[in-house]
Amino acid sequence: MKNFNQEIQVTVAVDTIAEMLLNSFAPDAKHREIIAEAIVGRMLSSDKAGLGFLYNSLNGYPCTVNFKVGDEVMLKDHRAYAYWTPKSIEEKSSVYGDVVSATVVAIDEYSDKKLKVEYAVPGRDGLPKIESEWLNHTKCSRSSVPNKDIVSTDSLAVPPVPRKGVEYSLD
Repeated sequence: MKNFNQEIQVTVAVDTIAEMLLNSFAPDAKHREIIAEAIVGRMLSSDKAGLGFLYNSLNGYPCTVNFKVGDEVMLKDHRAYAYWTPKSIEEKSSVYGDVVSATVVAIDEYSDKKLKVEYAVPGRDGLPKIESEWLNHTKCSRSSVPNKDIVSTDSLAVPPVPRKGVEYSLD
């Protein structure tokens, strides 16, 4: 089936989630109401995103991400400070530039920022410098050019993140 690669949001009353959690315990389970209230109350006060995970798991939907470590991904609207232009290198002053692609290096399915990615940015000496950070997986999409990270702006291109056993060249 075709991948639509889009998401929707559904609003669910927190009381519904608490009721579902309560009903997942045996009717005669000791302290079941206190346990359900403690879990939902704590999540409501400090981890509202966790309530979505809880709701999904109570409905049999596991927390999954459609990426795996090593995937090359395209980044949507991601910018980073680096030495993107010859002028910034000359003046030793970093500027914002667009980072277009990266490689997934870690995944935490339970985090708000599920993907840790690595990408190359131009360093002060003009050579690539590898940066990494955790990003929301909705800001990433499958790369149309596997095994190539191309980071570019109007005037400078940086080679891809080095990968063992893969040769790269900038065209």
